[in-house]
Amino acid sequence: GAGCGPLDLLAQAYRALASLLRGDHREIGGAKSESLLGPVGQALVAHSKVREAVAEGLMDGMAAFFFEMERDCDRQRRKEMVWAVASAVDILVFCTWDKGFVAELVVSEQMRNGASLSVLKKVLQMPAPDLVGNLLRWLLVFCEYEDPPTVDILAGYDLYNRFLLSVLERNNAAMVAWTAKAAFNPLACDLMRAVEIFADDSTFKARVIDSCTEAVATVMKRAPEVNGFTKVDSMHLPFTRAYFKLVAALHCFNPDVMPPEQEHQFAHALVEEARSEAELAAMHATLQHLGTLPDLLRRAKDSEGIEAVTEEDLGLVVDLRRVLDVYYKARQRKGTVAKGKAKAAPKGRGGAAG
Repeated sequence: GAGCGPLDLLAQAYRALASLLRGDHREIGGAKSESLLGPVGQALVAHSKVREAVAEGLMDGMAAFFFEMERDCDRQRRKEMVWAVASAVDILVFCTWDKGFVAELVVSEQMRNGASLSVLKKVLQMPAPDLVGNLLRWLLVFCEYEDPPTVDILAGYDLYNRFLLSVLERNNAAMVAWTAKAAFNPLACDLMRAVEIFADDSTFKARVIDSCTEAVATVMKRAPEVNGFTKVDSMHLPFTRAYFKLVAALHCFNPDVMPPEQEHQFAHALVEEARSEAELAAMHATLQHLGTLPDLLRRAKDSEGIEAVTEEDLGLVVDLRRVLDVYYKARQRKGTVAKGKAKAAPKGRGGAAG
């Protein structure tokens, strides 16, 4: 029966450990601390064999919880399993602050054979915003590592590329659905921050541009007021900041690590989405308004926790506006813009998603 089987004992152990780690974290100063790991967490990742066992055990455990959910179980049983998955993700987030744990996880057999990524993809697709948001925060921490080079290692895993595609698809839908009048989506900002990491990486940039330009352009062609870009409240300003940062990352070009053909690739893709001068003008207006983001942040009464705008990112957004004009005028001279897009429109390039 529920509550006494091996799976229930595992779920209870995960909940207890996650609770200990949260309490441990609060004891050392919470979010203001440089590390998320207190004494309990440090003991958990102190030895290689233990780290390996934890990394494999978390993924095996989540797989078992999902297997239980996919059976014909009642609502209460499903709720118990969702809670167990949430506890496992909590533990994963805390452990990932340890470099040694990440080094074990990224080359583990489960990661290489796709088992871990299949489980994480299921978490990403769950209708549980807090749980998915926590997974996205894990992804942000995990992918920031340069030693071990997590993104470079995972780039060779086919299942990882499918997991990334799921993140991109969910982000596209969230971006397009977001408007000043739409119901608040707590995942929208976390999704864009996750995609931004890959947009800023030479290995994935072209793939991200191909996958998300249509959705980015759909937002860009709407008036800033429609997107909530003119609002300075704590609900809309983080979205504006995340969208600004994503656009800057997509336009960024580093000649030291990127092939020459990637320069202005995003600007060229955006122009392909402009079916008329009016749509280009709308894109231009949105980019111009995004350039006022530093002023919006200064005017906001509650901007604590929102990352400041860097001069580099501001310069990228300004340059993107300039390059858009150059590309569009070049296409006009060739007489291909209106005709080409008019022919393409009936084939389903009208909107990214809902």
